[in-house]
Amino acid sequence: MTWTRESIAALAASRGFDRLAPEHLDRWLALAQRQPSTLPLRASVERKQDEPAYGPQAFAPSGVSPRESAAENYRGVFNNRLGFGRHPAVIAIDFVRSYTTPGAPFYAEGVVGAVAQTRALFAQARRLGVPVLHTRPIYHPSGRDGGLFVQKVPALRAMVRGEPLAEFDPAVAPLSDEIVFEKAYPSSFFGTALAPTLTAQGIDTVILVGCSTSGCVRATAVDALQYGFRPIVARECVGDRHPGPHDAALFDIDAKYGDVEDLATILATLETLAAARAASSGSSEGR
Repeated sequence: MTWTRESIAALAASRGFDRLAPEHLDRWLALAQRQPSTLPLRASVERKQDEPAYGPQAFAPSGVSPRESAAENYRGVFNNRLGFGRHPAVIAIDFVRSYTTPGAPFYAEGVVGAVAQTRALFAQARRLGVPVLHTRPIYHPSGRDGGLFVQKVPALRAMVRGEPLAEFDPAVAPLSDEIVFEKAYPSSFFGTALAPTLTAQGIDTVILVGCSTSGCVRATAVDALQYGFRPIVARECVGDRHPGPHDAALFDIDAKYGDVEDLATILATLETLAAARAASSGSSEGR
């Protein structure tokens, strides 16, 4: 079959899409020209274009009616909010040059955009005295310390101490007094002292930024919840190689493991929490 714009629009309608934005129609047409037999399956799992990119309203999951949104499917089960605690910290996950250098194995335009947005969050957190902690992947040249993860993703062998691609992107590099955790696996908690470090500082909320959304950010969010910290993902400050896995990971985190919040909401909340701490400190001193 030769796919046309009209036949693709008809296919989309048959799968429950009320409309298909022109840019998505172009993308589906390009896919049809490369792999015509895969388009019907792709149409069955694509998210509805008139719904949000994350959260419990986002996807029409496979296995349910194509006209049943995730909001309907998840309602009453996966739509609660954790909210912020009183003492947050920012965890910057793997903002290294391998993700922001064109031509590097993990380069992703989505991460470049996340770096730009994260600078504003870093500036405010540092001004308000909110701890900023960093992680990066580091391996022995043999990659043996990465075990099956390096076997699964051999490109990780580029993350060797001293190699330029393993260094932090200068735009979001740690300050000299900020703690850096080196890790070998997706979660920032696995095999590191991150959890006890946060506990010792009285942290109850972790604001997650970094990359990749579907990999180390998601793994860190899950472990944060399991360690008893409230995971808050800054939507504009995380990135991935492709919008599909990025959106799916944000949906998954927001539904089951933490809260995905806009950067503006996070910045405003940090100001509110700082003001509350200052007021509490002032009233204590006045006694």
